[in-house]
Amino acid sequence: MTATAVNAAIVVIGKGFDPSRLNIDYLHLKEIVPTKWGWQLQGTPLVTPLISTVAFDKGASILVQQDRIQVVHAGLNFDPLSTNVQEIIRKLVTENTDKEYQSVGLNFNGVIPELNNNKFLMERFGFSEQKIKNTTLEKLEAVYFSSQRQDARLNFALKAGRMTPLGQVEQNIVLVEFNYDCQLGAKNASGALAAIDRFAEAWSDYSHIVSAIIAD
Repeated sequence: MTATAVNAAIVVIGKGFDPSRLNIDYLHLKEIVPTKWGWQLQGTPLVTPLISTVAFDKGASILVQQDRIQVVHAGLNFDPLSTNVQEIIRKLVTENTDKEYQSVGLNFNGVIPELNNNKFLMERFGFSEQKIKNTTLEKLEAVYFSSQRQDARLNFALKAGRMTPLGQVEQNIVLVEFNYDCQLGAKNASGALAAIDRFAEAWSDYSHIVSAIIAD
């Protein structure tokens, strides 16, 4: 049994961001997305005073609103630490050092292919077949848990669902959702950058938890 990463994101919450600055010329000029990377636009960017988004063919996308900056890499079975998510959002924060920052979310989504996803969740969390027979519980749709870390709260969820990988048939899965919510001690760019630099730590926590769950 394996778990596949499908989404990695960093979300920075703050005040006073200017979405209208997010365009391809700005990203190239400031080398937030350097031209040497060879990335091509995926679709037409949206640029407005309230919300702007731009997506690239390599799986990365950027969203800016007045209260947040978000960088996401979406794909199938990739290593989040080999993506440019952390580098891009660090550059965007560095270009906005005069803003007030409130929190940073380090987020990962993954999937566990599992034909009988409801049974998988029940068995992994202490519901043996005998226990199930002795209750009215028919299926377990989701499991949530969280724990407090130093200056951060770890939120984790497992959900029974379905997905259709590109070019494949629809299949049952267990969706893994992970959020490392870093509350900033310093409400400035330095505090935000320090939280962003915990990206590898958050991915390590995600990997260890998932490995323990899927272990036979």
